[in-house]
Amino acid sequence: EKSPNPDVRQQRSGVKVEEVGPADRLGPAEFKLGESGCSGDSGGPAFAESGAVLGVLSRGGNGSGAKPGDFNACTDAENVFSSAAAHRDLILGAYERAGQAPWNEGDPDPRLAPPPPAEEDSGCAVAGRARREPFALAALALVACLARLRGRRSRPK
Repeated sequence: EKSPNPDVRQQRSGVKVEEVGPADRLGPAEFKLGESGCSGDSGGPAFAESGAVLGVLSRGGNGSGAKPGDFNACTDAENVFSSAAAHRDLILGAYERAGQAPWNEGDPDPRLAPPPPAEEDSGCAVAGRARREPFALAALALVACLARLRGRRSRPK
């Protein structure tokens, strides 16, 4: 869709990984895809055909100077993703902190199991989201929650 705010969540399938870091303009925990994301997609997941989360979009574009929301900024673009595997310990630690088990590739769909009791004492309500949204969004919510909690603890009182 070419509108700045599509009514339906957009996705692109069949995108190939073009390069894996370390490489020119890629860190060791990054990989590059071609045309795959658009302005405002930063933080969005890259999925394997199996549904596993490969990484999170960190930067990209085509250098056209098109304004955010203009689909011309998305065509012929290069997009760089941060590897989820490189941040395995952080992601698993966030799941542990939230009292949830991650949905590992090849395991049964945990959304089909009875929901565990939600805990609200951490200030992060992610248990319900993990059952309704894809693994990537739940993992990202957990990572953001953990970062927010760490930030609270490190602030001077």
